[in-house]
Amino acid sequence: LLIIISALITFGLSLSFILYKKEYLLSEGLMEIQSIISISAYFATFTLAIFSAINWYYLISFENKNGTWSILLTKPISKFKLLMTKHTLHLVMYIAFNILYTTASFILLIIMNIEFNISEFLKLQCIFFLVAITIPYSQLLFHLMVKNGLLAFSLTIIILFFFLIKDIIPDIFAMFIPLLNVDNVWIDIKNTRIITLYCIESILYGVIIFLIS
Repeated sequence: LLIIISALITFGLSLSFILYKKEYLLSEGLMEIQSIISISAYFATFTLAIFSAINWYYLISFENKNGTWSILLTKPISKFKLLMTKHTLHLVMYIAFNILYTTASFILLIIMNIEFNISEFLKLQCIFFLVAITIPYSQLLFHLMVKNGLLAFSLTIIILFFFLIKDIIPDIFAMFIPLLNVDNVWIDIKNTRIITLYCIESILYGVIIFLIS
């Protein structure tokens, strides 16, 4: 239900913004696939941040709050297997979020009557899937650092703050902040080498936080 709500919110915000700015987008020649996908991706980052905060709250911090870690670890299962199960569950939910987000983006393009190549569309969605992994794993880092689940959840504001002030951060520094890759990628979308670096950096960031956990 949370995944469906997140996708619907992303779709609603994207469609509302595009309709509101339609004349401007048309005049600037921005009513094309990359611009529309970048707009929907922008709103998806916000819903994904909140979705991930709630998800990790129940997967990690909820156990701290109720003191159930000790009970879980008394069962014949290693801590590694337990954490792997939680990471796998989150990955499944992340994939489900992206499937619904991709579906919403596809419908958005159809509604706006924008011509597009399906292979290019899927390529853009795959890029978002890879670079956006930094958002849920940044949320996980908060929940690992702060034992209070509600406080960790409230730290979502840091992620949202980074995206809001991104334009005043010098590009040379923004390039090395993995959390901003999901926004940076649309600026350099035509540069395959840089896009590849963004994707690799994002995956490594996720793996490092996974290992920390």
